[in-house]
Amino acid sequence: MLTHVAFILNSSHKGKTPCSFYTFSIPMNDGRVFWHNGRSVLPGQVIVQKPGSEFNVITPAGFEVLHISVPSQELERCLGAIGLDKLGIERLPDILSLPEEQLEAVWEEYTKLATARTSLQVRDKSEKFHQLISAWVARYGLKEKTTNPTAAKKVFRACLEAVTRDEYQDLTVRGLCDRYQLSRRSLEVEFREALGVGPAAFLKTIRLTNARRKLTSNTTGRTQIAAIMHSVGFSHVGQFARDYRKMFGELPSKTLLQAQTMRKRDKFITG
Repeated sequence: MLTHVAFILNSSHKGKTPCSFYTFSIPMNDGRVFWHNGRSVLPGQVIVQKPGSEFNVITPAGFEVLHISVPSQELERCLGAIGLDKLGIERLPDILSLPEEQLEAVWEEYTKLATARTSLQVRDKSEKFHQLISAWVARYGLKEKTTNPTAAKKVFRACLEAVTRDEYQDLTVRGLCDRYQLSRRSLEVEFREALGVGPAAFLKTIRLTNARRKLTSNTTGRTQIAAIMHSVGFSHVGQFARDYRKMFGELPSKTLLQAQTMRKRDKFITG
């Protein structure tokens, strides 16, 4: 099963991988980094996620990724055929590097399938699937190399780690620069190179998208908009409403009302 996902905003995204499937997440090789469960994923790297795994990613705007989901039994049978038992499979890394030509071949295959509007199925006999598995097995017992980051990269990572842990509410650009003795210009350049926007715009987007997530998931009617606004780090009601409307095309009150109306309708239908 192959799924294509394109992220419109610089934001955080949470969820679970399909149950009973191993999922290989292959980012478009456009030179940009994204953040996955507290780790930066470099261009050319692929994430392997176990069935039902929790994921928490931060992506730049316009970021695209292919998810190749393979039934657990099928994958374990394939790996067992080359001598890997259950313990051996557990030792395989959750992030692996692929050659540039292999990444391009996978995306080229997807483009052909999408253009032809055929069923996007990846079978165990697929040559590209076996190449992917072979690259994964070749990393058995190994870890990706790490490099010493610059001061700006350390602050950038610290910021993303805070967002991943939902501890971004009190983050400010000035506070980050003061804490790590870094110039605002250096931090601005780092964020723009990685995400295409400055740190202030990134943090605002995170706050707004998380506010929307809370508003749409709140169907009890007991939570107030002001409480949600404060929980994501906004302090001024008017500014929050203006920023929210500019991003989502509606006021926070309308989003909350729609969520509550949906809940009442579902409750009426189920009786």
